Amino acid sequence: MGILFFASYLSTLSNLVIVDLKFPLTVNKSGQGTVISSPAGINCADSECYNYRTSVTLSATPAVNFFFVDWSGDCSGTDRCQMIMNKAQNVTATFESIPPPTTFNTLTVTTQGNGTVTSSPAGIDCGTDCTEEYLENTPIL
Repeated sequence: MGILFFASYLSTLSNLVIVDLKFPLTVNKSGQGTVISSPAGINCADSECYNYRTSVTLSATPAVNFFFVDWSGDCSGTDRCQMIMNKAQNVTATFESIPPPTTFNTLTVTTQGNGTVTSSPAGIDCGTDCTEEYLENTPIL
């Protein structure tokens, strides 16, 4: 009886169909930068199907004057995004622009005769303090 069962089991196995199971990985971007996958397939904002249990690593590179903020969706953090493809995955890489440097201008007041000069916003109290730095385009009264 044991041999008959084993033969029946082998016959059943020979009729099995191997399915190539794949899952999509969709990458979205917010801001300017690129996302590359390893193994290859994703380049920028893209979608690619990977075999079941494939380990995928995503790397984010910001464009000039941008910085990488983080991953969201099925991945999180600020380092590389690593996942095992056991379901459909959706990831967003967020990039933000680097703010321009802050520019200050120096205002120097020179007085003649008696009296004092003060400023609004505060900073100049000329009699004792006649020089102050102000953020560019700040109205001074």
